[in-house]
Amino acid sequence: DREVPAISGRDVGQVEIKGACMMNGYLGNPAIDRNDWFNTGDLGYFHDGDLVIVGRFKELIVLAGRNVYPIDVERAAASVEGVRAGRVAAVGLDEGGMRPRLALAVEYKGTDFDAARRQVVQRVTADCGVVPSEVVFVPPGDLPITTSGKLRRLEVKRLIETGGGLR
Repeated sequence: DREVPAISGRDVGQVEIKGACMMNGYLGNPAIDRNDWFNTGDLGYFHDGDLVIVGRFKELIVLAGRNVYPIDVERAAASVEGVRAGRVAAVGLDEGGMRPRLALAVEYKGTDFDAARRQVVQRVTADCGVVPSEVVFVPPGDLPITTSGKLRRLEVKRLIETGGGLR
């Protein structure tokens, strides 16, 4: 397990739950003891007594020893005109021995891809302090999502790494 340092004065950590309203477990796996802590896979912190979820541990991007939360990068990129809000996926790429890098898959409804790419890189750099090494544009509706409409970032990562299905 990696240690997740504090950001903005708030300690981010892995979210664990337990209690009487817990599920019994996952099909095919041993039952979960309701008296044991269950790791949800989420990252979060407390603010004024409320739990704030910042993302999933397995989707955390680590660049030069710094934790980068995909949602922050995605929000910055989505502020560029023509980029579809909620349809930007930020992923970390780490191809054996190379320096990890940041890639984005962006649903874009425009025609000037070069200008949009420059604007996305500038906005993410200014707002998040990291420079995307790759920005891939896809037509609206082409990013893989779950049945509930959430981005499937790990699938996007696989597609970017293999060049499959993304332009």
